[in-house]
Order: sequence, then structure tokens, then C-alpha cells
Amino acid sequence: MKYGVSSSTLSDQEHSGLTWQEGHTYRQKLTPTMENALEDWCKKLDDWGFPPRMDLLRAMAAALAQIHAEEEEDP
Repeated sequence: MKYGVSSSTLSDQEHSGLTWQEGHTYRQKLTPTMENALEDWCKKLDDWGFPPRMDLLRAMAAALAQIHAEEEEDP
């Protein structure tokens, strides 16, 4: 009541069992697995002496998103 949040909202949140981030993963272009793969790729680039540049990261993310969309048949 103090913050103006209805009891039904709190009850729904308590019973859903998902965090906000978990509940909205379907809106993301990349899956959590793909995000982890991007992170690992950036670390490998750094280990090899190539600083991970933003343009390369964006290109790799776009390529992964395109592959995912084709697999899901979602333009």
C-alpha cells in the first residue's frame, strides 16, 4: 500500500517463479546461450591479442540473430 502496488500484482509475481529478465527473454534477439558464446568469443579475441571492437561484436551478434531467426523461421 505504501508504494501503490496492488496485492494482486505482488501475488502474481510471487507465484510466477520467474524474474523479470527470465520472463522477457522471448523479446530478445539473442538467446542467453548466444550471449554467452559472444562473451567467450570476445575473451578469445583478447587472448589472441585482438581487442574486441564494437563493430565486430555487432556484426557477430547480427549473424547469430540471423541464424536464430532462420532456424525459428521468424523474419
